[in-house]
Amino acid sequence: MHQPPPIGEWFGIEQRAKERARTAEEKRREKHRATEQKVEYVAGEPITEDEEWFRHHNWQDKRAKVRQALVDAGASANAVFNFDQCGAECTVEWNETEKRYRCRGCYCHCRHCEPCMRGKSSLITTNLRNIMGRDNKATHRFITLTLRNTNAPLKSEIKRLYAAYKQLRAKPEWRSSQRGGAATLEVKYNPTTKLWHPHLHIISEGDYLSTYWLSQTWRDITGDSHIVDVRIISKDKDVAYYVGKYVTKGTNAEVWDNPTVAAEWVRAVKGVRMCATFGTWRGYKLLERPKDTPGQWQVIGSLGSIVRRAQAGEQWALDLLVHLTTQVTYNPHKRRSPKRE
Repeated sequence: MHQPPPIGEWFGIEQRAKERARTAEEKRREKHRATEQKVEYVAGEPITEDEEWFRHHNWQDKRAKVRQALVDAGASANAVFNFDQCGAECTVEWNETEKRYRCRGCYCHCRHCEPCMRGKSSLITTNLRNIMGRDNKATHRFITLTLRNTNAPLKSEIKRLYAAYKQLRAKPEWRSSQRGGAATLEVKYNPTTKLWHPHLHIISEGDYLSTYWLSQTWRDITGDSHIVDVRIISKDKDVAYYVGKYVTKGTNAEVWDNPTVAAEWVRAVKGVRMCATFGTWRGYKLLERPKDTPGQWQVIGSLGSIVRRAQAGEQWALDLLVHLTTQVTYNPHKRRSPKRE
């Protein structure tokens, strides 16, 4: 029986080079290392070509660089395995009430995986909009705190930034004027100067905050940094979207072009909370998603079965695939069982 071509080739998009980054021998070595580390592999269907193309075709080149950075940074074999399998067991579901589709699968939730971070960003953006809109009389400000560029390792600079931010929040002037908010870490790298530039973007709910006071106080705390920014957020400006975008990208694209720099970035942000609340917003779950009710989502079928039916000439399946590849964002909802860290 003739084997139909993979989805990427069928859509007329050139497939990656057949020489995969992970050879069979490399896979065996990784599994052997996982055994030595007492890492338990979870049974599950491996990702298919169709599933891999569907989830990752928009960032295949960068994905290879990210994977190499994970390996260079000493990520566990299980973490790399999850990264490789992100998007496996994909099924398509339909919500009759909301009139929309979604895709569910096994996702790695790695902070360097673009599809996973897009899903996370969408969730944070929605929840930020909800909390910002719960009081129409509240005033919000967009505050940026920066550090002077130094030659210090990125990990130590991030620690210094967060320590200074903690001291700032303890100041009476801050506590009396800024009731609550959320802070997001963004890190930029300058390939020319080879310096890192970590800074915090803050959405704060509260009263007037003097830029002059903030600049002087921030310099006193950090010892060398005084560049800050305070802007009031107008009702028609969607700052929540930009905060979510910072979560998605984390750092600039030039980082991934240098393997040494990329590995430093991966190691530096391991375990770091990229987006966190403070004050009266503390305890508000930025990653909380609405709970599904029984029967709310109807399974249309697996991605593979829909691809095969489209290739067989069924127009509805073809239309659905076109819709999914252009409009539907992955919902990072399903985990393999048991949970893998």
